[in-house]
Amino acid sequence: MEPRPDLGGAAPLSFWGQLWSGLTRPSFPVLVTMTAVTTASWGALFLLVTPERMATWHPYFADEPKDSYVFVTGRVHELAVAPPAETPAVFILGTSGLRYGLSRPAYIEERLASALGRPARVSGLFTDDQSMLESYSILEELPDRFDGVVVLGISPQRFGRGLARREDDGGYEYRLGFRSGILERESEKIGAPLPRSVNHFLDNREYFLPRLAALARNVWSGRPEEFLPREDEQGGGTISEERWQRHQTAVRKHEIPNLRWQAPRTLAHLVRIAEDLESRGRVSVVLVEAPMSPRARQEIYGEVHAPYLDLVREFAREHGLEHWTLSSEARLEEADFFDWTHLNSADARRRYSDALADRVAGLLATDQVDIRRAPR
Repeated sequence: MEPRPDLGGAAPLSFWGQLWSGLTRPSFPVLVTMTAVTTASWGALFLLVTPERMATWHPYFADEPKDSYVFVTGRVHELAVAPPAETPAVFILGTSGLRYGLSRPAYIEERLASALGRPARVSGLFTDDQSMLESYSILEELPDRFDGVVVLGISPQRFGRGLARREDDGGYEYRLGFRSGILERESEKIGAPLPRSVNHFLDNREYFLPRLAALARNVWSGRPEEFLPREDEQGGGTISEERWQRHQTAVRKHEIPNLRWQAPRTLAHLVRIAEDLESRGRVSVVLVEAPMSPRARQEIYGEVHAPYLDLVREFAREHGLEHWTLSSEARLEEADFFDWTHLNSADARRRYSDALADRVAGLLATDQVDIRRAPR
């Protein structure tokens, strides 16, 4: 057999070569299909991502079980579409310091039911490093009608940050998946008004777009369950001295110098929000100090801690709010802390939770909350 003549053609492509060629030089039918799928996907996001659907779909956008902003955003949407509550409601807001300071909501509900002889619903609305602007935004979005107690976790560090402006562009640091009235008002004041509301997905694109990969992954593999501190955790352990010193340096450089002028301004926003909450039913508003280790109180906050407490107490007294410091009642000691604010054991959390629940039960019992409300 004579050898086949060399016709000068290119060598056949390997599998990977064919794949690359198809991706970089798609045929017209493939291009049309890809365009149609992409358009349909974006159209579905624009049309289907609504506050009502996010009440049930929100876990699919979670990047991980500790993506607290997704779960709190979803919880706010759940509350908005839920029927009027037939039991007193207790809403607890704050940073991870309060989140790790308390047992799970079910534990607090049991404690309240035992004290009151009737059930109460507890909603934990904690996010990592929650700013006061984000707390106020959540408070504005609570149900139109309810009776109960709103507990807002506070600390000198939170007030030292004010409403949390970004350093790069001067806008507000905001990580929730909904717009709020206070966000729009404050953005207008600093000359950075938000674009006109058009669509829930577009209005909150900074929240949704970074989570599209998580959405695709979770649709395929299943949505993650929200992380909650383990009830059987035995405790122990502290952060390194190096990390402590870094935190102390940062707080004393940024939050403490700003505390004297930021705290009154930040509290002023709470006046209007508290009045609005109290108009929705028989509602008590509580400012509760997040757990703080004795070492942090002495070494980090030192001379500013007592004046800070005096300021908040006077504000609460003037405006008819409650102000609680529970560390003594919970018998918290330095060994109970992982760092400056996070408790390191279930036992410490139970003690702090018991102190909070007993105080809340006292408010609910005193107010004799009327739960017979007309539908919203």
